[in-house]
Amino acid sequence: MDSPSLSSDTPIRAVDGNEGADLCPPELSALVEDCDNYAWQQQEKHVFVLSDAGKPIYCRHGSEEQLAALAGVMQALVSCISLTGDQVRYVRAGRLRLAFLLRLPLILVAATSLPISLQQLQGQLVYVHAQILSVVTASQLERVFSQRCNFDLRRLLAGSERFLDSLCDLMDCDPSFLLGAVRCLPLAPALRDQITQAMLKHCAKHKASTRSFNC
Repeated sequence: MDSPSLSSDTPIRAVDGNEGADLCPPELSALVEDCDNYAWQQQEKHVFVLSDAGKPIYCRHGSEEQLAALAGVMQALVSCISLTGDQVRYVRAGRLRLAFLLRLPLILVAATSLPISLQQLQGQLVYVHAQILSVVTASQLERVFSQRCNFDLRRLLAGSERFLDSLCDLMDCDPSFLLGAVRCLPLAPALRDQITQAMLKHCAKHKASTRSFNC
């Protein structure tokens, strides 16, 4: 499926709740120049993570260095809306839709032309944020960015990019993410019985210790 490319004449609609405004920022020309790669444009979905200072941290396709200008445009959109006392949730540009998730000091963005609801995209960004927090704790994030707002978080995430890539791919094919359900895993009957017995044994011990404590 061909993904639509943005041009400087493409109207952008930024919406929060039931209110929105048509935007066409001058910085959009930088976005077009940065995305002028056919192979990159043909990707059906993109996921970006950047700092609230506009520094790129992660992108599912392409390299962070080449998409630095694009990260700056996305940060500018967030800043423009925040100046009005509002918060950007999503942007429409033709068939292209961008969902934003603000988890300061991080900004997460998903872009796609696929028939995926904006709520689904934001839900996927929540999982991406949780994956990052499994490597770098929230308190550590706050500390490093309070000391240096332009800190390059890629140094702390080095080596974990493949887990983010795998997560982004898995969310496109595993319905458990869409449904918010526990993922079912096939197990051999013997192994399943061992796990069941171990859980029952642990529950029995817990009940016994609780009764002793109450006495």
